[in-house]
Amino acid sequence: MHWFKHFSNASEDEFIAALEEEFRLEGYARWWKLLEVIAKQMKKPGQCSASFPIRLWCSYLVVRRPLLFRYLSVIEQQGKIKTLTKSDILTITCPKLLEIKDNYQKDLQGACKKLAGDLLPEVEVDIELKEEKNKDSGSSIDLVWNLFLIYEKQWKLDYNADREWIRNRIVNNPKYIALDLEYHARNWADWVETQHRLKQAGSKNKFPTTYKNSLNNWLKGEAEKKQQNETQKAKAVWISCPNGCGPYDKVEHGECPKCLQRKVI
Repeated sequence: MHWFKHFSNASEDEFIAALEEEFRLEGYARWWKLLEVIAKQMKKPGQCSASFPIRLWCSYLVVRRPLLFRYLSVIEQQGKIKTLTKSDILTITCPKLLEIKDNYQKDLQGACKKLAGDLLPEVEVDIELKEEKNKDSGSSIDLVWNLFLIYEKQWKLDYNADREWIRNRIVNNPKYIALDLEYHARNWADWVETQHRLKQAGSKNKFPTTYKNSLNNWLKGEAEKKQQNETQKAKAVWISCPNGCGPYDKVEHGECPKCLQRKVI
């Protein structure tokens, strides 16, 4: 979604008035900020939700965790949103956005139909190619990018240049194809958050001055571990212990580890 309707009399709505009464002007601002964040993720028909780590929601809405959940609870009680928390991932759904969403795609299609007959196929093919090009890697790039945003000031991020780096060096890197990028990127982000807390507390830390080397080294290490595990599995020779302890890998252990343990005891 590129934009949504914001009526000039929105402040007169009872829901908005109640938000301002309880949370002052910050309540009003956070509501529209919340809609903006969700709207940016609306890339499929009928989609009206966004999922991010809780710490990232706090960053988006400039609020601490307890106030975030109190604020969302008030909005949910009014029937404006639905929330779902799984592990540390918070999903917020706002059906209202489907009512006030833009007409960008509809207007774009209308404009294309007005073009001369010979130009129309070229325009349609160009649009399809761009959509196909971004279909596979777009979500992964957004995922990694969103993990960076909480440290935007420390790392001085550049939207275009850094997203292009993520696309070329991370998402499309053949070394990382076998990895679960979402899983390992979130683990890296959790490690960064721990180092950031140590840094704020004045303790010894390894908070990276830039994200590029840090993330690259993290994923490189995970790819090497995965390769080592696969190599080890390929070489494994499983045999059954004659003493009834069960199967064990003869290549890795040589002798039954349970039998050896009993000998030591």
